Amino acid sequence: MGTVPPLTSQSHSKGQAYAVRTNSIVKLTENVIESEIEDNLRQVDETLDSIKHLAVDLNVQLSIQEPKLDRIHELVENSDSAMGGANAKVKKLLSE
Repeated sequence: MGTVPPLTSQSHSKGQAYAVRTNSIVKLTENVIESEIEDNLRQVDETLDSIKHLAVDLNVQLSIQEPKLDRIHELVENSDSAMGGANAKVKKLLSE
C-alpha cells in the first residue's frame, strides 16, 4: 500500500472518498490498539489470578505450619527453663 496524502478540505467526491478511507484507517488503527490493550489486560488478569492462587496456597501452608511452630516454640521454652535449672544446680555443685 502506498503513502496516503494528508486529508484536505476538498469538496468533490474524491476528497470525500479519501476522508472515508482515512477514517477507516484510523478506526482500524484504533481497533488494533484496543485489541492489544485487551490482550494485555487479559494477561494481567491471568497473572493476578495466578498470584492469588499462590497467595491462597501460601496461606494454607502457613495455617498448617503455624501450630507446629507454636509447639516447637513451647518445647524450646520448656527446654530453656530446664537448662536454666540444670545450670543453676551445676554452678551450685561447682561452688561447693
